[in-house]
Parts: sequence; structure tokens; C-alpha cells
Amino acid sequence: MSGEGQVALPVRWGPRAEALEPLAVIGVGDVARGLARRILQEDDARLGTWRGVAGEGVLVLLGPAESLPWVNGAMYLGREVTAPSLLLPCALVTDVLASLLERALLTQVGNTATPLAVLPGSLQLVSVASARPVHRATLTAWLASEEVAQGRGDMSPRPPSTCAAPRSLQLDEATDAGRGVMSLRLPSTCASPLLDEETDAGREGAS
Repeated sequence: MSGEGQVALPVRWGPRAEALEPLAVIGVGDVARGLARRILQEDDARLGTWRGVAGEGVLVLLGPAESLPWVNGAMYLGREVTAPSLLLPCALVTDVLASLLERALLTQVGNTATPLAVLPGSLQLVSVASARPVHRATLTAWLASEEVAQGRGDMSPRPPSTCAAPRSLQLDEATDAGRGVMSLRLPSTCASPLLDEETDAGREGAS
């Protein structure tokens, strides 16, 4: 999707009067890697109760609120009844109705990418449609590849037009690229390019 198809939707975030119930936790950059290390401290039985997706510099874990792990800098995400296709920050609310924000985002990415995790500030979107039970070997391989990329200095986000699908954290689940097309940038006071989520064939081989 090119920049010509992008829309303007000024969105500002402020404290939410009543926090949403956490359904997911997300980390970006160093926080994503820290979150992966924290997840890997758990046994395989616990890993099997969580679902997740991971892409370049981002990790999203879904599960029961009381079981979700925490690391400094991570963000809990929940769902508003008026915008069921979105996972929004539990402690923040926009000055735009959630239903209008949902409509604007779905106009750009379609319904097949949902649910969509929404990061405030940048309005980056991460499709969790392909989330599957977490597999230790796959998550370990993802973390190793992220640490290699960090060492090379390759962690800068790519342009929005290169966005593809996040990869599942389950060893034997193929990622459907069509479900993760999310090349969207909302020009506003807090907008930035979408995070590039792509399936790396080399990583899949390492899994």
C-alpha cells in the first residue's frame, strides 16, 4: 500500500479513567527482547497457555490477564466493546471515539488482519490474527535473530510500503502473508511509519 492510500486522522492519547482488562502485552525494540527472555523463563506448560506473534523488533503475547508477564517498558493491551477489532492500551484512551478509530484503520487494512494491536504515539499496527501457542524453539530462534540484528545495527523500521505479515510463534504454523498487510501511516502529531512485520524464511528454517 503506498502513501497515497493513507489517511489523516489526528489522534491524541491521555490517561484512561478506568483501565481495560489486559488481553495482551506488547514490547518493541529492547523491550521486545526483554519480554522474550522473560517468557522463556517459564516452563513449556505455561508457554502453551499463551499465544503470540513476533516480527522485526516487536513481540505480542496474548493470554489471560493474570498470567501475562511484565518487563519494564512493556504495554498491556485490552479491548473496548465499541472497537472489538482493536487491542488498545489498557491505561490510555484516545480523543477520538474508539469506534471511529477502528473504522479508519479497518478501511486501510481490512478485516482479515484483525485483531490489530495499536501502539500509541506512533500508531503502529501489529496484526495478531496469526497468533498461535508459543513454541520455545521458535521464540528462542526469534530472539537470537533479533540480537544478531541489534549487533549489526539493523533495527531501524522500514518504510511503510514494505510491511508484510508477522510470524507466528508456533513451530509448525505457516504465516499467511495476506492476513498481515498493514502498511498504514496516519499523519498526525504523533504518527510514524508502521513497524515492518515480515516473515523471514531464514528464521523459519532455524525454527
